[in-house]
Amino acid sequence: MTVFYDDINVNEDILLDLPFREGTGAITQDVAKPHHPVTLVGAPTWTPLASNLMTLDFDGATQYLECPGADCVDLDLTNDNYSIWGWFNWTILDDSQIIIGRYEVDDSGWELYLYRTGSLNLRHHHAGTIVDGQPRSAAYSLGWTPGTDWFFG
Repeated sequence: MTVFYDDINVNEDILLDLPFREGTGAITQDVAKPHHPVTLVGAPTWTPLASNLMTLDFDGATQYLECPGADCVDLDLTNDNYSIWGWFNWTILDDSQIIIGRYEVDDSGWELYLYRTGSLNLRHHHAGTIVDGQPRSAAYSLGWTPGTDWFFG
């Protein structure tokens, strides 16, 4: 009997998992159960680590990953509990570098971003200041040094 990744009980609630196994091309596969379509925009560079695991290098301006809004409504994490984690190496010291986000024109949406002061910020409801009578929520931590491989989560 074959058991697939998204059939294992511990993985059933994972909404997005991008292991970057492809190592080439203009798409990356979401291996979580929703299987979101994810496209590489602006040709970020596939780069192997010493372990041969693949990473993506972004230029900080025109390169990013995109999942169309209609395909990611389940990633509106502003009303439920959630966990988010990943690895990054911050090498571009612009005012703000977004790691991941879901943008909406209304009052939902969220983003996880780095700011030049060395802070890692998580902000909800970025399009407005009041959602259902509640102020916009946010969290941050300090001391993230550029040029270092960091795990967040």
